[in-house]
Amino acid sequence: GITPYDVSHLGHALVCLTYDVLGRYLRYKGFQTRYVQNVTDIDDDLLKRAARDGVPWDELGRTQTERYLATMDRLNMLRPDVYARATEETEKMVEIIGGLLEDGLAYNKEGNIFFRVKNDPEYGKLSKYDRAEMLAIAAERGGKPNDPLKDDPLDFLLWQAAAPGEPTWPSPWGPGRPGWHI
Repeated sequence: GITPYDVSHLGHALVCLTYDVLGRYLRYKGFQTRYVQNVTDIDDDLLKRAARDGVPWDELGRTQTERYLATMDRLNMLRPDVYARATEETEKMVEIIGGLLEDGLAYNKEGNIFFRVKNDPEYGKLSKYDRAEMLAIAAERGGKPNDPLKDDPLDFLLWQAAAPGEPTWPSPWGPGRPGWHI
C-alpha cells in the first residue's frame, strides 16, 4: 500500500507519471527514447536532515532514493534508463558553470558561483510571477534572497563554496559542492 511518506512525494510522483505516460506512448509509437532523471543527493535540506538525524549525508541520500524508487515501483511506473546523481555529475557541472562564467551569465563571489538572472530579460515569464512573488518563493524555498554575496536577490547559486563539515568536490573556484539549481 501507499504510506504517508509516499503521499509527501505526490507532487514529484505526478511529474514522473507525466514522463512515464509520455515515454510509454512514444515507445508504443515506435520512437526510440532514453529517459534520464536527476537525483539530488546533495543539498542544504539533505545535509540539515542528516545532521538532525545523526546519519551520514550520503547514507540518507541513498535511503531516500531507495524509498522514492520503491514508491515509483508501487505506482507501476517504468524506471528511467538513467538516474543521474548530482554527486556523480560534479565534473560536468563544473564544466557547465565554467561556460556560464565565460559567457558572463554567472559570477564568482568568494568561491560561490551565482547565475545572473538579469541576463535573461524574460526571466520569470514562464511562471507569470512578478518580482515580489518570485522573491517570496525564493525565500520560502531556500533561495536566500538576502544573501549579501548576490548582485541581485533573485540570482541563484550554481556552486557553493566549501563550508565546515560539509562534503566538497574540487573546482577551479576552490572546493565546494553543487548548488541545487545546477
